[in-house]
Amino acid sequence: MAPDRPLVLIVEQDPDTRDRVGGWLEEAGADVMVCPGPTPYDFTCVGSRDGRCPLAQAADLVVLDLWLASDAAMLGTRSESLIPSYRSWGKPVVVMTDRLDNVTDRIEDLSLATVEWPPDRRELVETVQAISGVRLPGRNDHE
Repeated sequence: MAPDRPLVLIVEQDPDTRDRVGGWLEEAGADVMVCPGPTPYDFTCVGSRDGRCPLAQAADLVVLDLWLASDAAMLGTRSESLIPSYRSWGKPVVVMTDRLDNVTDRIEDLSLATVEWPPDRRELVETVQAISGVRLPGRNDHE
């Protein structure tokens, strides 16, 4: 990971949420890339198609929403199936999830950091700091 500004990949289907979460992390001092996750028509992620994802491989850390368009469509690459790929590339993963869903029960053994949905600014920034081991230098207070 970069010693001063970690590069965080946000995988989130909703553009407003991607922008909001990305803005929080940028204000806190991280560099951010965004990805909508698997998209129509086949809902297959590039990384699961050819075994590599340039965005995830360039990132220091991944923030993943566990409800992507592929999950809603019940087709293609499901969000929970992205986690082993990210982990195999050595990427820490923070998942945003409704704690009432059963996905976190199925992936509990992966020792993931979780942030409850909808994400809270302070909780997300502090979780990214903790999992990356980097104190983000920018503004990271709760609004």
